[in-house]
Amino acid sequence: MEAFLLTSNIMRVLRILALIVFARREALTRLTYVLALIVFAGCKAYDINYADDDSEDGVIDCNRLSSFEPTCVNKTTNIKLVLINSGTFKMGANDAESSENEGQVNDVTITKPFYIAFYETSKTEWRAVMGGDRGAEPIGGVSWASVADSKGFIAKLNADAGVIIIGGAQYEYALPSEAQWEYAARGGTNTRFSWGDETIAGGYAWYDSNSGARAHPVGAKNPNGFGLYDTSGNVAEWVQDCYAEYPQVSRSDPINECYNGDRVVRGGDYGGKLTDLRVSRRDYRPKSYSDPKIGFRLALVAKR
Repeated sequence: MEAFLLTSNIMRVLRILALIVFARREALTRLTYVLALIVFAGCKAYDINYADDDSEDGVIDCNRLSSFEPTCVNKTTNIKLVLINSGTFKMGANDAESSENEGQVNDVTITKPFYIAFYETSKTEWRAVMGGDRGAEPIGGVSWASVADSKGFIAKLNADAGVIIIGGAQYEYALPSEAQWEYAARGGTNTRFSWGDETIAGGYAWYDSNSGARAHPVGAKNPNGFGLYDTSGNVAEWVQDCYAEYPQVSRSDPINECYNGDRVVRGGDYGGKLTDLRVSRRDYRPKSYSDPKIGFRLALVAKR
């Protein structure tokens, strides 16, 4: 009898211990679950490269486009891009302010829709891929090579994206061609400045008269007719093309590629004069050249 009671007591103790262990384990599991929810919410709140579906705030992930949506976002960087439809425009200028390299105004047709970023690439967006400082100001001091060569910013985005098929054609991240850039920067106009009257330049651009000799957060001024910000002023922008004078013929989807030639810079910068903000103005530099006043704007284009 005593042995039976002893066994029963031992069993009760063991059951109590098992319940205590189970309760503690359940509490730990609940605590882990709560902590996971907190981390999840924090990542969503601060947008730490989280991608739970194809859209974010109603904007489609550029890497998953299948049709030409009005806007998309690159999830790695949070760069948002807008669709620019095909069309024809007059490229260049031959007025009293233009230089020789802007002359030979020619009709250019963009036959393939493309996407281009609403804003110049910011320091924070650059940091997401290449490291560096955070900031809402446009990245400057980056060479064409560090942006567009085989180990640069854009190559890393393309490696992450894989194959992008839109409307049955393959697309890739790239610098816009010079023609794509000017077509987008004009915003549907054919005037010296994308906003028309030079007297309202301060509402659209950072330049020597209002910048305080420094870059400012992207998107602080008014956009052009296509919704693009800072196409004139703030920092100038690298484009894909090597520099060459314009031919005297109509062209379709022109792009001037080379290996080591000077690359074209467009858009003027925060240290430039009002005349430097003209949409047709061109400059060029070696692809290894860097300057705090030169940055870039991302595009998504038909594969070249």
